[in-house]
Amino acid sequence: MTTDSAELGATLRRLRRGARLTLRDLSGRTGLSESFISQFERGHTQASISSLALLAEALEVRLDDVFSPSGGYRTITRGATRPAVPFGHRATRSSTTSAGFGSFEVFHVVLEPEGAAGSGDYAPAHEADVHVLVEEGRVSLDLGGEAIELGPGDAVTFDAATPHRFANAAAGITTTLWVISPAGPPSDEGSRST
Repeated sequence: MTTDSAELGATLRRLRRGARLTLRDLSGRTGLSESFISQFERGHTQASISSLALLAEALEVRLDDVFSPSGGYRTITRGATRPAVPFGHRATRSSTTSAGFGSFEVFHVVLEPEGAAGSGDYAPAHEADVHVLVEEGRVSLDLGGEAIELGPGDAVTFDAATPHRFANAAAGITTTLWVISPAGPPSDEGSRST
């Protein structure tokens, strides 16, 4: 096994984790076995160009990004492929983060009228900073017992361990963009972590 092949495996692992995919997820997208992908990522086997092309396509990166030690930064996340999942009361979130290093996680949160989300709805199992930007509407934020009002263009950054609750203070829909840094590592067992 050459150093270059070992570097390819390490880059692939960074890209997979950055995309918040488990070995099972990537196996399902490519038809390659979990065992093969794991062995390749750890430098215990080599991959053909056709296997690397399948992996790149499944990770939504260019093939040359797999050959780059940085893992490449060109990613596209299509709005139609981002399912909205329940997030708190009368709120949904959809991940906008695609393949990368996984140094941060970005998601779009929509709060319906009377909608709210907070610490109990997203609590990283690791130390992290949270940055929230109000795109549209108004937010009433309870941050560690302090009441804060935020409008369009306003943003707040805080430690994820601080108790917090965002409530829609507008008559219509409020949209926010959340950035969590660092992103939590995905588990290689089971489904994606949130």
